Amino acid sequence: MATIEVEVSNQDLWEAVFGSDLYGAGPWWRKLGYHDGADSDTIGLVEVWVDNPDDEEQVLKVKVKIDDLIKALQIVYQKGITHCGGIFVWDLENYDSCTADYLLQIAIFGEVIYG
Repeated sequence: MATIEVEVSNQDLWEAVFGSDLYGAGPWWRKLGYHDGADSDTIGLVEVWVDNPDDEEQVLKVKVKIDDLIKALQIVYQKGITHCGGIFVWDLENYDSCTADYLLQIAIFGEVIYG
């Protein structure tokens, strides 16, 4: 099996998630709260309020950092997860709400739950 390396800057990865049209993504997340100077273009800490997939009545508050997104992107490539479950590979230069949605789900839950 061949190994293919993908190089993505932390900034590009951050913007692929928080600088995209994340608001067009699924209804599983409720609210974002930026901390430590973070915003959609500045890497930092984001608190995300999400539905608990094990209990629909419960909302979880999860902290997400760039390291969480890096791990999520590694999972995408290790597991062969395609863009929005289709046949296309990931393109972080042309990110969209689906890219952001999947990466954020994997960063929080370790997998895509809401597909």
